[in-house]
Amino acid sequence: MPGDRVEDKTASCIQPSKDDALQAEYVQSMVKYATDNFQKLDTSGNGFINDKELDAGAAKATGKEREYLLALKSHVWELAKLSSDEWGPEWSGISRNDLARLGKLADWMPDDVAAANAVRRIGLAKWEQLSGGDNRIRHYLLDTGIARASLGSTPCELEELYLLRKRYYDASHSHGKVLSVAKEDLEDYPRAVRYGYRMIYQLSPGSK
Repeated sequence: MPGDRVEDKTASCIQPSKDDALQAEYVQSMVKYATDNFQKLDTSGNGFINDKELDAGAAKATGKEREYLLALKSHVWELAKLSSDEWGPEWSGISRNDLARLGKLADWMPDDVAAANAVRRIGLAKWEQLSGGDNRIRHYLLDTGIARASLGSTPCELEELYLLRKRYYDASHSHGKVLSVAKEDLEDYPRAVRYGYRMIYQLSPGSK
């Protein structure tokens, strides 16, 4: 799950990209605006903001505030599913809990994606040492492979290897009923992590 993998980033070699940091910051500002103005936007007073209420709010807003509300409207029913705060289908609209969850996703995303990129990078760069010449990094040989890969590694590479060990099961797949990591798993890992934060990218202007 998004956020489950986020590590302490103090004095880390692994830093988020500028684009990811900016997109997360944009969504955090959006969440703050919607949260601060929730009561005003929720004209029905039912604790949810639906597409019509966002449309009405956008009609009265200007600039970035209008942009925020239109972006939320375009994904209102997806956002409504971020937290389970209704009985049955999430059809009433965006709740405060949904906004809080969106804010957490925006907070986690840059570091989580940066870590996934680091796992891919070190895994491919040290593939021969990690796999022992095999076509997989086997879970029962992981520590041996990391010990080999650690020889002559820089401090930043050691940090990335530690992260690979920590995220091994997150990046692994079953190959022939045996849990392991193949090169294609490493190649795909950042994309899979980014997918968990797709709402952040979709809400951000100029998203890729």
